[in-house]
Amino acid sequence: MRSVKLGVEQYTGVDVLGEVIAGLQWRYAGPRRRFLRLDLLEADLPRADAVFCRDLLPHLSYAEIRAVLRNFQRSGAEFLLTTTFTGARPNRDTAGGDWRTLNLQLAPFAFAPPLLVLNEQCTEGGGAYADKSLAVWRLDGLPLDGPAPSYGGLLT
Repeated sequence: MRSVKLGVEQYTGVDVLGEVIAGLQWRYAGPRRRFLRLDLLEADLPRADAVFCRDLLPHLSYAEIRAVLRNFQRSGAEFLLTTTFTGARPNRDTAGGDWRTLNLQLAPFAFAPPLLVLNEQCTEGGGAYADKSLAVWRLDGLPLDGPAPSYGGLLT
């Protein structure tokens, strides 16, 4: 992100790890860039126009994802740009920060088709994750009502 020309008035980066935030503050903070240590599950987030959430959701459980997305909505942001996988592989729940692929258009999320999809051209795993993408959705249109369903395993 340090070399990306954001074209925004203000950028706020958030992480739960204090040492990560301290390093970012020291190296990159300035009048238009700030970094905050916050827990995305519970903290009141700063007001934003858009949320860029790359590579986080695949580490969270279904319930945690719903909590984070609801928190993003409370920030007042209009758009979400986040990691999703576009292939037809099944979703599965996770715990303890374990990583897995996650297709937000499949159950239990069933998001509508995104406004925009940018394939990251991921070459990790010998091309096994070639469908890793960043996708844009309107936050107010995400189906987040009700508790997160419990599927206890693989979903198709």
